[in-house]
Parts: sequence; structure tokens; C-alpha cells
Amino acid sequence: MTLRVGLVGCGWATTAHLAGWIPEQEKGRAQITAINDVDASAVERVKQQVPEAQVYDDFDALIREAPVDAVDITLPHHLHLRAILASIKAGKHWLCEKPLCLTLDEAQQIESAMKAAPGLVAMCAHNQLHMPSLIEAKRLLDEGALGRVYMIMTNDCFLMSSRKPGVVAGGPDVMPIRPGTWRADAKQIGGGELIDTGYHPSYMLTFLAGEEPERVAAIVETYRHGWFHGEDTATVLVRYPSGATGQVRTSWAMRLPVGAHPFHVVGERGELYGNHTTLFLKPTRFGEPARWEFKPVDSFAAEVKHFVDCVVDGATCVSPYEQGIAVLRLILKAYESAKQWKQ
Repeated sequence: MTLRVGLVGCGWATTAHLAGWIPEQEKGRAQITAINDVDASAVERVKQQVPEAQVYDDFDALIREAPVDAVDITLPHHLHLRAILASIKAGKHWLCEKPLCLTLDEAQQIESAMKAAPGLVAMCAHNQLHMPSLIEAKRLLDEGALGRVYMIMTNDCFLMSSRKPGVVAGGPDVMPIRPGTWRADAKQIGGGELIDTGYHPSYMLTFLAGEEPERVAAIVETYRHGWFHGEDTATVLVRYPSGATGQVRTSWAMRLPVGAHPFHVVGERGELYGNHTTLFLKPTRFGEPARWEFKPVDSFAAEVKHFVDCVVDGATCVSPYEQGIAVLRLILKAYESAKQWKQ
């Protein structure tokens, strides 16, 4: 089976996803047959990489008329719900960039629609779940390598600025989120940094914990980007029914603190921690940490391959829409807690 795919949105995320779609096309497992975006220049950039795809100016026309079995949705946050519901109604498998949607009411609409459409693959684009180090960490946790888990910490922090690279040595990186863009609007982005970049450590935490928190507390602040409607930094603390605690630290205002890792799990038998290519398992009482090295993986390409595996081969989805809803619940509870801190 060759999976026929429509690209809904042609922005930066689509470019990242093409790193996976193009190899799948070369293998004959997928074919980009349609693309859609309101930005003609963005469409042209994508069209250069998939010249055989037909361009649709209207998303509804793509869903209604294009020869597609699945859609890859990379639209701005506030447009996800409409595209998802239309895809489900049309019987199309779908892959959607994070966040899944912006409110619990929207999440309920998606859940109801999916329950009425059995057989559809519905996957959240949680690309960092495809890091080999994280996959191995989860396997070790499930096997009981740490015994009882005490604490899980996940981090995603970086500097973001409108300065061009090299203007200030060691200064902030380029900032794609500028005044006037949709991400600068709290209603369109759904909040601030936490529901955007902070979604990554939030779904990593959810993935590693394997349960939903019973309590959530959070503080959000704006340190560097005063023009931004939402926060640029967030710290989230959760407690799980098992008694384990979790922490998310995420920011556009600072780099990852020295000594911190993208993920770090502490348990009764030791610690698991690592980054994109390295994993450590350190015993509690004695010995040096075991170390695994992994080849660098393009996580966006890996998630696209996984989506094709799920649709074509029936693989079990590592980030189904239910996970997206669970992550959204966590983030919305964090925002509610942060409001109380501000009062």
C-alpha cells in the first residue's frame, strides 16, 4: 500500500516533516498528492520538493476532492481543531503538530468524533518521543530498572531573540516568533511558551510517567520578551497517584541550565538521565553509571515514518490523540495554577 498524503500547512514544521515524507516516497510507502496553505510563497517552497503534488487553495477542497488517505496538519495552533474534525469526518487518517488543540471543549469534540470513526489512525506529532535515548529509558523504566520512581524531570530551554546570528557573540538565537505573528497572540497560540515549546517536555513527562497527575502547580513568568502576550518561561510541578513527582522546566529566555538534562528520572535503585544521543543509568549505592550512545536521529523524520508504520503496517501508535489530550489537561491545569500565584 502506498499512503496518499495531503500536507495541510506549508510552514516551518512542514519543512521538518518533509525530511520524513520524502524518504517514505522514495521507498514507495507514501506519496504527497496534495498541499494547501494560504501563503503562496510557502506553498511554492514545498512544491519545489514535491512537484507532483496538486495545490489546493482551500483546505475544504483538499479534504473533499484530493486523492488522499491521510493528512499531515501543521497549521497554527488555533486552526488545529477545524482541520482535525474535517479530516475525521472525511475518514482520513491524521497526523497533527502540537498542541493537539487549545481547550478541553475542543479536546472533547475530537474525542467524540474519533469514537464515531473506528479504524482511523490519529497521531500527535510528539517528535521528541522518537529519540532513541528516551525510548530506551522508557523500556528500562517499564522493566523496573529503577524500582519505585520518585521523581521525573524534563527540560526544554533555549534563548530566542530577533537578533541575527553572530551579532553578539554568545548571544540569543534567531527568534521566529516576532511581534505581529500568530504566535505573538495569546488567543491564537493558546497561552504562551508553555503550550508551545513547553509542550515537548510536557509530553516527555507524560510518556515517562505513564499516568496522569492528580495535582498540578505552576509558575509562569516573562523575563526577556515583554512584547509577548504570554509567558516566555514556565516551571510546572506535579504529583502522580503513585506518589511520584514530576517537574517541567521550559523557557525561551534562558539556555538549558548547566548540568540539566532533557530528561532525568530518580528512583529507589538509581537514576536514568540523558540527552538526544546519550543515556546514563547510575546506581544509587555504588559503581559508575552505565552509558549508552545512540546515532543521531532526525526525530521529525522518525515520527513521520512511525505514522506510516501505524497506518500501513498497523504498528501501535506511540503518541495517539489520547496522549495529546492528557498533555493538554496538564498544561491547562498548570495555567490555572499560575493564575492563582498571580493573584
